[in-house]
Amino acid sequence: MEYASGGKNHRTYLYQYAYQGPLSIMGMWLDINSELSKKVGHGDELQHQFDVPPMGGADLLKPDSPDETFSKNFVHLWTSFAYDGEPKHSWGSHSSEKWKPISKKELDGTIPLKWYRIDGNPSLVDNQYKERMTALDRILADYFATPSTSSAHGKQRETTKIEL
Repeated sequence: MEYASGGKNHRTYLYQYAYQGPLSIMGMWLDINSELSKKVGHGDELQHQFDVPPMGGADLLKPDSPDETFSKNFVHLWTSFAYDGEPKHSWGSHSSEKWKPISKKELDGTIPLKWYRIDGNPSLVDNQYKERMTALDRILADYFATPSTSSAHGKQRETTKIEL
């Protein structure tokens, strides 16, 4: 998460794509026939964002269906983000909630980190990935650390250090 804060001119918006559409890449391309194939997977948003022929594109979005309504709102959300530099379009019963970039207070733990859950009724949700993100921060810190040597009890040992 530390890497996401960037600087004063960089804004990072956290989101979780959770809309379960007519197809899942897990079931379609990977030919997985299990409960996993019925869940939302990485890349499933493409069928609602673009007319992607291998995924069925616009043919999947039946007129006046919940999938078509979601797709129109989803495209409007990303269009507003591209145009204004911030995601302004919202819909559903939580449409008054504003999706904000990560703040320094969220990063330092002073206030809870919020994610924008994008589904048929988008809303802000508490950080459900805190443990995973903490573990990933440790892994990245170790990976990007600069090796150095120090002496402990007269023995040379290799240590790593990184400042985040």
